[in-house]
Amino acid sequence: MNDRVGIFTVAYDPFPFERIDELFAERCEEAADAVKEKWVEVALAGPKDIAETASRLERLSNALTFRVLGLHQYVSGERSAGEEALLGIKDRIEEEAKEFEQTLDKFIFLAQAALDDDGSLK
Repeated sequence: MNDRVGIFTVAYDPFPFERIDELFAERCEEAADAVKEKWVEVALAGPKDIAETASRLERLSNALTFRVLGLHQYVSGERSAGEEALLGIKDRIEEEAKEFEQTLDKFIFLAQAALDDDGSLK
């Protein structure tokens, strides 16, 4: 799954509109599907903080995919919008991509700590 969700962590800095092509949109959908497929398993198996973080990753992946698909419609000419509206969508994608990356880092940290916890610290 890690190789698929990486698409969300590269959705910014810099983020030219040309990057939003059919393949990029499809890769976002695949990544969101991969997160959706696993987050419930993780949430049920892990401690509460891991479950909450997994849920947040799932919500962010869906939000990012929705925005990328919408932006793709504008970039491809399927829909029209002013430059200001496009920049607003682009800015929101950048914000959510950064939040996704930070949340993913937190999830990895929490999951590693949970796996390393053999119960001897209680």
